[in-house]
Amino acid sequence: MANLMLKSIWKNSLAKLLLPIALSFFSINGALAHSFNVTLIIPLSGTDKAQGDQFLEGFMLATRERDGHPDEESDGHLGGLDVYVTTIDGSENISAQIEMINAGASNPGSGANIVSYLTSEINSASIQNTLDQSNIALLVPGEISNANGELLGDDSFFVTFNEDYNADPTAAAIRGYNAARRIDQAIRAQGSASDVADLMDNFSQSATDFNW
Repeated sequence: MANLMLKSIWKNSLAKLLLPIALSFFSINGALAHSFNVTLIIPLSGTDKAQGDQFLEGFMLATRERDGHPDEESDGHLGGLDVYVTTIDGSENISAQIEMINAGASNPGSGANIVSYLTSEINSASIQNTLDQSNIALLVPGEISNANGELLGDDSFFVTFNEDYNADPTAAAIRGYNAARRIDQAIRAQGSASDVADLMDNFSQSATDFNW
């Protein structure tokens, strides 16, 4: 009888010990499933800094358009999920930064899920050649106009951008908005940022003739 009581006490104690751990695990993984991280490699210094600022303005405008809610802690929403945006200066030699991005890819919740860029051809080639694209989805800049040179975007973008920033969008701002809208479409299609291959396939399809 005493042994049965001891076993019962031990089981109840173990259950009480493991329950918070299990709840914490599911809470963390639930949070991760509802958010993702984007790293933007853009000029943040030098002669092209203005272009980087404009790209970021266009990108962030898209994160504020849909799915917002009170007391949000993220940088906005894309594809119905919270998005956290980090920037890296693309004006410099970015080999070391790419290595850091690759290293962070193995750390769920903190590493970049998606990388996009507006930078020089040299750094563009470096990004495409050295980024770990087995774990990180690379969004290569897409076309913002059709074969006739007509912009593919909706007129409402230009109105909203002007209202938010008191200026007309530049080509760099349009590219930033285009990048965010393509990410929004890809994430919304699969419901998460977990499948890199699916994201890359979606990005490839939206590289041209995408109505941003």
